[in-house]
Amino acid sequence: MAETVSFFIKISDNGTFKKVEVDADSLRDAVKEVKLEADRLSGSIVNWSQASQSLSLLQQSFMELQGTVQGLSAAYAQQEVSERKLANRLGWLVLVTHT
Repeated sequence: MAETVSFFIKISDNGTFKKVEVDADSLRDAVKEVKLEADRLSGSIVNWSQASQSLSLLQQSFMELQGTVQGLSAAYAQQEVSERKLANRLGWLVLVTHT
């Protein structure tokens, strides 16, 4: 013989209650199903959280790489300008010594 669980649920804001009865075995099975689904959802949330953290770290790595490349590009541009200036001065020096 199954035991019966009774409780009252407030149905609306006007304060009315409705009595709900269910046998204990059905309630246990329903609670078990809800718990299993909640555990599965929790695992899914953890997986999404880990994936999100991985993507965030990947984005940070790309940003650091971009900053490094920009720094190298600026240094290369400055070096190119300096080499042109040096070549122009050396060119004048070569012309002066040969004449």
